[in-house]
Amino acid sequence: MASELQAEGRTAWDTTYDRMLVDAAMPSEEQESEQLRTQGSASGVRTWVSFRTIELDRRIMDLARLSSGSGGFQVVLLGAGLDTRAWRLDWPSSTTIYEVDSGSAEAFKAKVLKEQRLRAAHRVFVAADLSRPQGLANALAATGYDRHRPSVWVAEGLVGYLTDKSCSDLLSAVHSAVTPSSVLLMTCPPPPAAREQAAAQGRKLHHTTFEEPESTLARVTTCGWQAELACATALATGDEVQPGALNGYKIGIIQATKASLEVG
Repeated sequence: MASELQAEGRTAWDTTYDRMLVDAAMPSEEQESEQLRTQGSASGVRTWVSFRTIELDRRIMDLARLSSGSGGFQVVLLGAGLDTRAWRLDWPSSTTIYEVDSGSAEAFKAKVLKEQRLRAAHRVFVAADLSRPQGLANALAATGYDRHRPSVWVAEGLVGYLTDKSCSDLLSAVHSAVTPSSVLLMTCPPPPAAREQAAAQGRKLHHTTFEEPESTLARVTTCGWQAELACATALATGDEVQPGALNGYKIGIIQATKASLEVG
């Protein structure tokens, strides 16, 4: 996890807020028992998740710096759940974070972190069923999202829990909801090999979709985005992930842009 990467001297996010959520949800004895139970078998998953979060943070902050001075910066976190980026990242002063999710985790997160200072200027929760995204644009507009200004959308660890159709519907809905130059950052679902490896270890991954990152990239471009795939071991720290650290998992991150309209 991130704290383990910090202990190794690698750059990682501030885990203060994540730790507050974990401590509020699970007694320390239960945490220790869970760590012992999953030690070794889940280490590849934990490393994979940690490095993808670090890389997404780097890309988000790069885009935030590029937007400086261009008015309010809009970020939409899809399937936000217990995401703490509104608290822990050094946002431009005019940033609004829209957190889109079903709402199952929102009351808990808001209660635990209510006394903590937001680093974003505003944080707005938007209730939506992302498996049926047809009303997403209207739901966001009702809370102040301006579809006529460029925005950054983030889907971390989300699409693997959607069906193929729901994933494609969501990608198309987001493409329709944004103005040109807007960016979508997303992580790819686990590859089939991850499911097979987990089964061999007596574990089950509760994803709906398993596919190679190249297949996810093809899905994104089919939905109208100009996209590139980062599936490398050199991530935000500049360090190389040791081949054995990920236990065969691929870190797939897609950065997609809505192209400007061509003038004929």
